[in-house]
Amino acid sequence: MARIVLVLGMAVAMSIGQEREQKPLAFEAASIKPNTSTSPGRRIGVPGGRFVASNVTLKELIATAHGQPGLIPQALLNYQISGGPNWIDSDRFNVDATAAGDVVRGSEGTRRKQLMLQALLAQRFNLAMHHETKQMPVYALVMARRDKQLGPKLRRSDVDCAPVLAARRTTNPPYFADDPCSSGVSIMGLLKGGSMTMSDLSVWFSKLLDRAVFDRTGLSGAFSVEVQFSSDGLPGLPPPPPGVAFPPSQGPSIFVAVQEELGLKLESTKGPVDVLVIDRVEKPTPD
Repeated sequence: MARIVLVLGMAVAMSIGQEREQKPLAFEAASIKPNTSTSPGRRIGVPGGRFVASNVTLKELIATAHGQPGLIPQALLNYQISGGPNWIDSDRFNVDATAAGDVVRGSEGTRRKQLMLQALLAQRFNLAMHHETKQMPVYALVMARRDKQLGPKLRRSDVDCAPVLAARRTTNPPYFADDPCSSGVSIMGLLKGGSMTMSDLSVWFSKLLDRAVFDRTGLSGAFSVEVQFSSDGLPGLPPPPPGVAFPPSQGPSIFVAVQEELGLKLESTKGPVDVLVIDRVEKPTPD
């Protein structure tokens, strides 16, 4: 009899442990309040064991919750979220949420807070979504010339960024403009990177154009990239703050610049795109 009781006790303990493992991650405390200010400033951050956001839309919260994890979450792009009423793009909210227990740092900690944010949005906004593959307008990044000659601003790079990028998943080093393993785009339309793959470049073009870009160049390895284009009208670049006037943007359109400076071409076509479709959503009840 004692042996049977022991076995049953172990089974119960295992069942409780499994329930704890399967229990969805959730914030211990969370506040969501409407933001009715006219300030253009927005903020999303994951300091310590918290998730904080100010003056952001529900669509921005969804994009953050379901984006790529990292030290800072890489949000989904606008075209990757479909459906929902108009207010998810216009109404703004402040969020302050705290996780219980020990703080998990690095990209793993960020991923845990993303899952907690998903649970919070489902609870407070009654949000339900599903993944769906849709045929949508996309761009194919291809070679511009038949002889596959590279443009003057696209050069092979021998910098090995794998160990550097691996270290950045757990640390937050300072950013240096001349760091060959960093890439970025300025508000005036300068895209630059010291060691970028064609996949990396496609992601940047996806952000700038707010449309999926597929690498069809056939080029492997890393490249030094520098391309200057007009930023006027690009959906992926924010407009200047109210009352601030930037000088006229220099350079040709992004399509012309990519062809002339990189020897590549952005061809408009259609292709399968994985999107999040909103099935149900409601405005949150006040705290």
